[in-house]
Amino acid sequence: MNSYSAHGTGAVAQPATQEEITATPLWHLYDYDLGQKTYTLMRIEETLYREASFLDARIQEFNCPAVRYEMQHLAQMFPRPGRNRGPMGFIFHVGHCGSTLISRALSSSARFLPFREPLTLRLLSAEQRELGTPAAMMARDNWRRLLITVLDSLARRFRPDQVNIVKATSTGNNLIRPIMEEDSSHRALLLFVPLETYLANMLGKQKDGGDLWKQARTRMRDWTTIAAEPEFSLHELGRPQLAALSWITSINYMFEAHAALGDRTRMFDFNRLVSDPADQLPAIAGFFGLEDEGPAVAGRFPEVSSGYSKRPEKRYTPETRAQLLLIAREEQADAIRTGLEWASGLIERHARLSPLGNFLE
Repeated sequence: MNSYSAHGTGAVAQPATQEEITATPLWHLYDYDLGQKTYTLMRIEETLYREASFLDARIQEFNCPAVRYEMQHLAQMFPRPGRNRGPMGFIFHVGHCGSTLISRALSSSARFLPFREPLTLRLLSAEQRELGTPAAMMARDNWRRLLITVLDSLARRFRPDQVNIVKATSTGNNLIRPIMEEDSSHRALLLFVPLETYLANMLGKQKDGGDLWKQARTRMRDWTTIAAEPEFSLHELGRPQLAALSWITSINYMFEAHAALGDRTRMFDFNRLVSDPADQLPAIAGFFGLEDEGPAVAGRFPEVSSGYSKRPEKRYTPETRAQLLLIAREEQADAIRTGLEWASGLIERHARLSPLGNFLE
């Protein structure tokens, strides 16, 4: 295990032994680089796991010490943890639908340990879409082994009674089945909002396209798994269609995973949580195996939900959300209608999408 570079302003020495790395998540597997054949460990205290909204590049604002190693040693750093570490929970979502809030609500209990949008899963998600094509940088078997190593790194806990809850990024729904099939003890909350709510949210606050354009090629790649010969091109789509495409491709992964995996997954409309957190949060905690923590998590929800989940210091309450949606529905009424009609047409033409028809409004 030969380290060759380090960065970060914290005056903390690099890990001394493999045991120090494998014992707890103190040294987080931050990323890997297939071209350079390296991986990075970043020192993250438990309090920062709870505070940080993201474990992608944005975690660097906290100036955590980090050390890079040669990738050939990666698998030995995270040997299979076995059942002694317990099951993990995952949150997959359609994007901008309350996933960070649910993660924060659960992690108000010390027995839930959050991992929000780890960069390694984002990298694995992108590479999974290239498997079997000339653009693939990994063979399928090697990708699978790397996925297992990443999951093993995320399975480490600070205390034996903790349940790790991993929230993937919204483009990571192609990982639902690979992750869930890797270990039968995993459970996944599949979080969504109806398309009308999603359109109002996205079109109301991303008037320049925002994430819709950044993720457009990924969404089109996912669409080609549904329709091998798409009847549209990205340059033909406006914001309403891009938003509808994002929702359709994201939620379709959820429905297909739910059909295959049954009660190890739970489809969940975030609007239900907003309307009845006292009942819904305990149910979610119980789904992830900590039913006894449910009442306390629900009791802390008013405080947790008083700030914007990605920036808790910014005030953003459920009432604020409802007001902004109301404004968006008024200002974007025509665009919302366009997105709904376009999505309805796709669902009618593709039988595979028929379950989605019940969740448009």
